Amino acid sequence: ANEAVDMYFDGTDMWLAVTNSTGAFAAHQLDIPKDALPGIHWVTAVGRKTGDAVQVAFNVSTNWSQYGFDLQGRGRNPYENVIDPTNVGTLDIAWKRATGDAINFSSPAVQGGLVYIGSTDGKLYAINAASGAIKWTAATGQAVISSPTLAYGNVYVGSNDFKVYAFNAKTGARVWSAPTGAAVTSSPTVVGNTLYIGSEDHNVYALNAENGQTVWITPTGNRISQSKPAVAGGVVYVGSTDDKLYALDSGKGGVLFTFSAPSPIKSSPAVANGVVYFGSEDGRVWALNPNNLDGFPWRYSTGQVIDGSPAIVDNTIFIAPTLNSETIDAFDIGSGKLRWSVPAPSYVDANSIVIANGVGYLGTEDNLGGDGGGQFSAFDLKDGTVLWTAGISTNSRPAIANGTLYIGSLDGNLYAFQLDAGFNAVYRPKQTPPSYASLHPNYRLKPIR
Repeated sequence: ANEAVDMYFDGTDMWLAVTNSTGAFAAHQLDIPKDALPGIHWVTAVGRKTGDAVQVAFNVSTNWSQYGFDLQGRGRNPYENVIDPTNVGTLDIAWKRATGDAINFSSPAVQGGLVYIGSTDGKLYAINAASGAIKWTAATGQAVISSPTLAYGNVYVGSNDFKVYAFNAKTGARVWSAPTGAAVTSSPTVVGNTLYIGSEDHNVYALNAENGQTVWITPTGNRISQSKPAVAGGVVYVGSTDDKLYALDSGKGGVLFTFSAPSPIKSSPAVANGVVYFGSEDGRVWALNPNNLDGFPWRYSTGQVIDGSPAIVDNTIFIAPTLNSETIDAFDIGSGKLRWSVPAPSYVDANSIVIANGVGYLGTEDNLGGDGGGQFSAFDLKDGTVLWTAGISTNSRPAIANGTLYIGSLDGNLYAFQLDAGFNAVYRPKQTPPSYASLHPNYRLKPIR
């Protein structure tokens, strides 16, 4: 009762509370320091007068829950604080895990200590993020090209067997499956209790994420091939091979507008500051203002096919054109001015860039679609300088979370890379809690009321 209580994060006194006559104090938010590395940390409360104390472990971690990281598809992890331009060159393989066949376009998702990825062997894999051990597999009827999405304790994915699936993320038990009229190579986006996904039967589906029941179906003029819906402001944006970008009402599925590229759009759109960015097979990067379709901010012609998806950070958009002269391009997000362009290391198919902590990541494959000539690279966002490479052939968009880079490969393996071959792995932090005697109060703190 009536005790001053210091609240520590690891060894730092974060704030001071005063208990009431029953020994309780009001709930307060403890902001974790930005530089706290992923892994186990300790929160400790110590009474200044009595010395009474209690500790609880807190796991600092970031989820990469879907292709493109967020609902807007921007391809950026803003919380990564382990790998940066100064140390990315020391990345080395921590582990690799084989699936039953090639990992073709399906990109990893990371959550709760597991990595999820689809394989052309028709299975979805849940793999221990620290060790690479397989936690479970779940079978679909055909190849899984779609990338998994995690939400509400489930993992959602499309399959070439004409279905969308929901599996329990912990056990792999099937929760539901929902039919479409063709293969599902698009990836799910879950907002609220609704899942949005495209199918090669030309339709966009909105499904109840809890039970798979159809909410609405909206047709497009051709296949939706790989393009993952982005959702922002109650609008679903998705590309179709009928040469159009569709903007749909997220609640009712009605077409709000379409925009002609004019060429197939397999690129997954990204939304930032109210503007929609995407690539098309006529070689253009588009910036589209949904409120002014005639006066769109800009477009830029690269002269190459663009099936990959953009990545956005601050005032720059990154994308990788393909076909005859593979490049990595960086544009000013407001004007569309080309900031820099550098050669990509190998053939870019629908490969998409991801970015984290000043580093961009892009995989490529050999131009025959095999597993021998591709290369994965990490580059400096400032000028495209290559900082690290690995001999991996891939068209899967990577994921980076908690100091680990995950890459699905056409050789059938999921790779995990960490600094110094894992010797500095953030999954092995010192987990011993600080002793109470080592914690010293900050007497300049004023009590939080």
